[in-house]
Amino acid sequence: MASNPPNTHRSLSRLTSAQILWSTEAAEQGLANLASRVATELAGCSAFCLWLEGPMGAGKTTTTRAILYALGLPSKVPVLSPTYTYMTEYQLPSGAWIAHLDLYRMPDLCSLEECGFDDRKNYRGVFVEWPPTSGGIFTPMLQPTHILSIGFSSDGLQRSYQLQKLHP
Repeated sequence: MASNPPNTHRSLSRLTSAQILWSTEAAEQGLANLASRVATELAGCSAFCLWLEGPMGAGKTTTTRAILYALGLPSKVPVLSPTYTYMTEYQLPSGAWIAHLDLYRMPDLCSLEECGFDDRKNYRGVFVEWPPTSGGIFTPMLQPTHILSIGFSSDGLQRSYQLQKLHP
C-alpha cells in the first residue's frame, strides 16, 4: 500500500480548484512511461507551470529530467538539480524555452530576478521544485497549472505519483 503523496500547498485551494487527472505507482523502470503521460498533458497547454512536491529524496529532479526528455529535450543534454543555482534553462528542439527552478534554499525575501528568473523571457513551461509556501517570492508566473505530487511507497521500491490540473 502506498503512502499518499503530500499536499504541502493547501492554501492553493482558496485560489483554484484542482482536478486529479490520475494517481499511480511506478518504479524507476516505469518512469519513462509516467513522464510520457505527464508530457502529453503538458503539451496540450499553451504554457504550463508544473509544481513538483514531495519529501527530500522522492525524485523530483529525476522526474523532471524524464519529463523534459519526453517533451523532446535531447538525452545528451544533462538535467541536474538547480538547488545551488536556483534555475536552469533548457531549449527544446522546437525552440521553446523551459525553466527548471529549485526553490529549496531560496530565502522568502529574495526576488526571482535575483535568482536569474527573467519574466521577460517567454517560457513555454516552468518546472518548480520546492514551490513557495509563503507569499515572499510568489508571482503570477509561478501560479501552477499542474501539481505532480510524489511520495514513497510502503516497500520503498516504488514512488506514488498524483497529477492534478488546477483551474482558476
